[in-house]
Amino acid sequence: MTDVEALLRAAGDALAVPLGPLPDLVGRLPARRPRVDLDHLHLLVRDLDASASFYGQWFGLEGDVIDGTLFARNAEGFLLCLTPASQPTRLGDAHFGFTMPSVDTLRMLRDAMVASGVKASDVNVGPGHASFHVRDPDDNDIEVFAE
Repeated sequence: MTDVEALLRAAGDALAVPLGPLPDLVGRLPARRPRVDLDHLHLLVRDLDASASFYGQWFGLEGDVIDGTLFARNAEGFLLCLTPASQPTRLGDAHFGFTMPSVDTLRMLRDAMVASGVKASDVNVGPGHASFHVRDPDDNDIEVFAE
């Protein structure tokens, strides 16, 4: 979070802003929901060192191990928690994704991953976007996406 963003959030928290509609609009507009941001993902992993290395090397997630769990953040503040376990988290048909700033950086990342031995799908290009899929050390599906 930037200093400006932190200042604006602090100022917004200090203001008396109603969550619902203004009094003259009561009954005419639905109540406004508080803002909710996706904050973290917690995965059980077979090998903490291998998973920490994978997510650090390819997606810039860095952090500290506290009570056996790695708490790793990226530059945007997303938190990935990794806890060693005999049975890793299996997302099944679900996946999670990382966004790249451009299609060129997406292609460079994929090429670097493949060159280092990571298996990745071909780049799928559609109108206004591109993506590829890769598997983490516990075989979870990760989509890398760019617009």
